[in-house]
Amino acid sequence: MLKIGEVVFDKYRVLKLLGKGGMGSVYLAENINVGNLWAIKEINYSAGNPVDLLAEPDILKRLKHPHMPRIIDVIRTDCCIYIVEDYFEGQNLRELLKNRQVCTEANVLKWARQLAEILIYLHNLKPAPIIYRDLKPGNIIIDENNDLKLVDFGIAREYKEGATRSLYGSRGYAAPEQYRGKYDERTDIYGFGATFYHVLTGVKYDPARPVRLKEINKNFSEGIDFIIDKCLKEDPAQRYQSAAELYKDLKFIHKFNIDYKKSRIKQKLVIAGVICSLAAGVFAVKLGIEQRELTNIKLFQQKIDEGISLCAKGQYAEAERAFYEALKYEQDVEVYHNLARMYLRKNEPQRAINLLIDKIQKGEIKEDAASFYLLGSAYFDLMDYANAAWYFQKSIQTNPFSLGENYELAMRDLAVSYGRMGRYDEAREVLKTIEERIGSTSHVTSYVLGEFCLAKKDYHEALRYYNQAQAGDPKNIRYKLSTARLYSLLSAGAQTQHDKEEKLKSAISILKEAEAIDPYNIQVLSDYGKFSFDLGELYQSTGNPACTAMYQQALLAFNKLKDIGIANANTFLNIAIISDKLNNYGAAEKAFKEALRLDEGDSHTNFVYGLFKLKHKEYSEAYKYLQKTVDLNKNSYEASVARAKINELREKGWI
Repeated sequence: MLKIGEVVFDKYRVLKLLGKGGMGSVYLAENINVGNLWAIKEINYSAGNPVDLLAEPDILKRLKHPHMPRIIDVIRTDCCIYIVEDYFEGQNLRELLKNRQVCTEANVLKWARQLAEILIYLHNLKPAPIIYRDLKPGNIIIDENNDLKLVDFGIAREYKEGATRSLYGSRGYAAPEQYRGKYDERTDIYGFGATFYHVLTGVKYDPARPVRLKEINKNFSEGIDFIIDKCLKEDPAQRYQSAAELYKDLKFIHKFNIDYKKSRIKQKLVIAGVICSLAAGVFAVKLGIEQRELTNIKLFQQKIDEGISLCAKGQYAEAERAFYEALKYEQDVEVYHNLARMYLRKNEPQRAINLLIDKIQKGEIKEDAASFYLLGSAYFDLMDYANAAWYFQKSIQTNPFSLGENYELAMRDLAVSYGRMGRYDEAREVLKTIEERIGSTSHVTSYVLGEFCLAKKDYHEALRYYNQAQAGDPKNIRYKLSTARLYSLLSAGAQTQHDKEEKLKSAISILKEAEAIDPYNIQVLSDYGKFSFDLGELYQSTGNPACTAMYQQALLAFNKLKDIGIANANTFLNIAIISDKLNNYGAAEKAFKEALRLDEGDSHTNFVYGLFKLKHKEYSEAYKYLQKTVDLNKNSYEASVARAKINELREKGWI
């Protein structure tokens, strides 16, 4: 055993013994060079001990989770292996069990959700899930912020189909199948149930004499009673089949309780047999209330599902109505998050920001990870990368694992935001984290590296990385948009007409693929229209008659935007310009008028319309809109050209 006060391995001073277990001891130690506190786990070699002593450090080296320890050092001697890892200040649940006032259902529900998130992470690791296999109060620390930390991975293992091993686990918490040498994700779910059963009741669960929570204390909620009971089923097939399924019930426990109460009320009605009319009336009123609550939840979810479906079809006005109708049945953050996603999809990031900030300030939305992620995405779309990075960072710090798959997206966009601000050192740190989590060969890593190269104007290297990202995730719209835009940049810098045309054709081809994946994506349609127009102009400059087909293709894209509700001034201006290229004066005139009706103070629209009128020899109208361009003076180049055209009109006596 290590001695208190001694310096070991030339840098760790042993401060005290934290605990002892079947496989060794754990000490608190201080790094004498930097003063950091660490936990040192001492595990004795034993010929009779079948545990693979390298398993824990090998597992922990791969894990990156705020609620689990990091491995700092692994030191082997002739008799022991020492694992130096994060030290979490706090008490373990075994100690907290002595204080029944702390182990309230509200606290347990918070800890249960955090532990379920950890299990989701462990069970979804690649290439193989990690099964913890030893969940119990003694392996869980509650820190000073009342957050749960899972420690001691001594018998955790990668899961392999059909794998069997000798018995591991702690009696009173180990699942029945562990006694037969079997385990999978559902084994941890049993341990989860046994752990929180003990924490909630103060007594260990006895599978030989099963007693439900509410039989011990009727004040436990119906939801927690059901959830723990389901975790503790002897047959793994009757338990939750995944940690994600368990987490969902924990997260929406209030909704689950209504379903359960409804079934209980029906049972009471049957048992009571409605003995008298008064009793029947009381039960009927209660049942009516519960049924209304249940109906409201079902209608709420129907409206949410309807809104999401309509949004995917590009029916944005109808989707917005469906989301707001959902609020009639339940005031839930899910509505505002879906509205914000819809605004982002419509390329209206400022509306998403205004909505989320307003609801946060009013207390209708908590400052949670999902809200921060959406705000980061909105600022990213506005190219306000400083604010975007701040919100992405807040999102990751608040609760990264509640983000689910959006965690990787938040990390990706945080790295890109830093890169676009030229803060490459910070961007590389984030990239390093991404690589540690999902691998250096992942499509996410390739995309971020492509963005770095793009920021440095190394376009050909950026294209290589973007193509790797697309190969890794062929249906990712972001990757296709970035690649198409890069081809547009390459076209602009190309030396020959042929090269310019080929690069734009490549951009359009990629956007066609993107449109096939998501036919109502606003940015895809907008870029598709713009690049088709640019190629049309290139063809027109050399007298290539294919220009007409490209202009028609561009017009179709912008008309589609108009038809799905993106009927803003910019859309109508593009329709007007393309219609003029196709020599359709009537359609161009109508679109110009609509653009000005929507935004009469837009300098660029007034300028282009003035030139359109000048081209068609409508001199007084041309003067009117060119003069307005000068008066607005929002673009120095356009204002200068407008003055020159006005002078020309005067010199030639046309006005």
